[in-house]
Amino acid sequence: MEYAGLSSKPIFGWKIAATSEAGQKHIGVSAPIAGLLLHENTYTSGSKLIFENNRMAVAEPEFAFSMGKRLQPKQGLYTENEVFEAIDKLHLAIELPNSRFEHFEKVGEYKLIVDNACAHHFIIGNEVEFNWRETDLAKQKVTISTSRSTKNFGSGANVLRHPITALTWLINELSQNEIPLDNKAVVTTGSCTTPFQLNKVIMWLLTSENLVPLAW
Repeated sequence: MEYAGLSSKPIFGWKIAATSEAGQKHIGVSAPIAGLLLHENTYTSGSKLIFENNRMAVAEPEFAFSMGKRLQPKQGLYTENEVFEAIDKLHLAIELPNSRFEHFEKVGEYKLIVDNACAHHFIIGNEVEFNWRETDLAKQKVTISTSRSTKNFGSGANVLRHPITALTWLINELSQNEIPLDNKAVVTTGSCTTPFQLNKVIMWLLTSENLVPLAW
């Protein structure tokens, strides 16, 4: 949690890296890892960012949850139903990870955990408009594309089989380490597609009913 000391504000939330086979392959790990999201590195839809010095140079379309209650560490594990009931909002988001390591894919998961799970810039869209609580997010199709029509396709099933499963994993990891998840904290649950190579063009995050422009 020393990374949180770099911020003058409470932490914005948490990210989960490597929740899919493609994500694990991309950074050379065998299981998910978690990192902090800082307010200073969080942006809203339509923000313009400079990423020319980003070693990883990818964008990752994700489902991000804003919590509606504080979840304290406890004995035993939180269930997915408990976690589901603690969620306030669902957002579409794009993460732009980065690493201090030039060859991040070779250093191993322990060094990447110390590297804050490659957390860097995070762009969060508005709350989704569709009834996500009645939607199977594992079956929700996700497309990330550019104004040049380059596209990557995926779904919520690429995120530990379901975004709620990924969120539950993170909450239990925190709980087992005596770390609460605060009310209003945002958790982004991992890339729904293969990591998308960045270009200096407008990018979009698309589900069947929501479109979020994210411009660089």
